[in-house]
Amino acid sequence: MVLSITGMHRSGTSLVASWLNLCGLILDQGRVIPPLIGNKKGFFEDLDFVLLQEKSIMQQIPFSGGWKVTSSQELQFSKSETKIAKEIISLRQDQLDCDWGWKDPRTCLFLHQWKELIPDLKTIIVWRPCDQVVHSLIRRWTRKISRKLILDSICAIRVWNAYNYSALNYALCFPKDVIIVPLERLLSNDQAILDYVNDRFRLSLSHKSIQTVYEQEMLEQNPPGYLREICSLLGNKKIEDRLLSWSPI
Repeated sequence: MVLSITGMHRSGTSLVASWLNLCGLILDQGRVIPPLIGNKKGFFEDLDFVLLQEKSIMQQIPFSGGWKVTSSQELQFSKSETKIAKEIISLRQDQLDCDWGWKDPRTCLFLHQWKELIPDLKTIIVWRPCDQVVHSLIRRWTRKISRKLILDSICAIRVWNAYNYSALNYALCFPKDVIIVPLERLLSNDQAILDYVNDRFRLSLSHKSIQTVYEQEMLEQNPPGYLREICSLLGNKKIEDRLLSWSPI
């Protein structure tokens, strides 16, 4: 079984990936993105998947930085990228005689592509309220020296909408193969959610408390009030309601 872990950037996907890895899920073959400022515990991202998807986004949306996508239009791998994706999958399947997966927020934008290549693909989509994500992004992408924003709040909200809208559309197409989890509920119900994941996807992961890898200061949850109002005006409330309706717990 192959499991992809995805969701909008700064939504807790690294936390969930580190937790599932602790519970026994293989997520990489040794080539991973190292810890950086803003994610000191690491990203738990397999470089082969990240570089493929980042490059594909750059080819299709040149000024995206490889992740800033504001349109809900589905992205497509080119023929050469599809070949690389097949090679990555084949290599993992040859080397691993167990359940495995990968984590990358960008996967949200390519879920249909991966499903074509891995028909039995299962997916966990992690989401976090838009204003919390936007606040986290702005804090992360603010240069301490110049204080110049690399990413403004309106763009960040549109990126949040695009990622989560893509995730919802995919879930509607493959409801039996998708679990959508609100980060807040996972933090308080990790045992129940892992039991649900194991049962739904026929896994045998061993429960380890998510508190083992969780640090509250890594997930700032006190955004300024005006962000919630702006997010709502730009349509995120309807998306959040739809996401919440998919919660297993």
